[in-house]
Amino acid sequence: MLQYINPIIGIKVEFPDNWSFRYWKNRKSPPVNPDAHQSSYDDLPSAKSPHKTLFTALHRYEKGLPLLRGCVEFVMFYREGGYDIDSEFQRNEGEVIRSYGKQCVAGNDAEYMHFEQRFDGCISIRRVYYWQYQPEIWIACIVGGNSSEQFKEALSILENSRKLKLVQ
Repeated sequence: MLQYINPIIGIKVEFPDNWSFRYWKNRKSPPVNPDAHQSSYDDLPSAKSPHKTLFTALHRYEKGLPLLRGCVEFVMFYREGGYDIDSEFQRNEGEVIRSYGKQCVAGNDAEYMHFEQRFDGCISIRRVYYWQYQPEIWIACIVGGNSSEQFKEALSILENSRKLKLVQ
């Protein structure tokens, strides 16, 4: 089982063997936009660099359409005036469902926005969980899939994530 452990934000996420993930420590090449990705665990977003991707995980497919996969991504945002989920993820013409709720994610009280949209003959399902980490810094976790099965698998990864004792 693969693991992502972030001692600064206190989260441990485990992935099945048929998933792969990338973060600052296991990249084989530099990202296209390095300022938008963490370069260490304590590389937090700021006014100069307001978006930091912590990790991106994808379900690996051996056969079939490459777009039929699940994904889990953790990002951090710097937002002076607070976090407005609707302005971050604006509606588009293919969207068929949008709903909101609250749920605990790895010991954090999170809000979420669930949306589904038509995409190349299938329904893409996404849920964005978000909570405040520090004043002006928010954590968001995007869970998605281009099939109900892939979405459920990605969601189960998030539901099994754990809170860790924070490094001081």
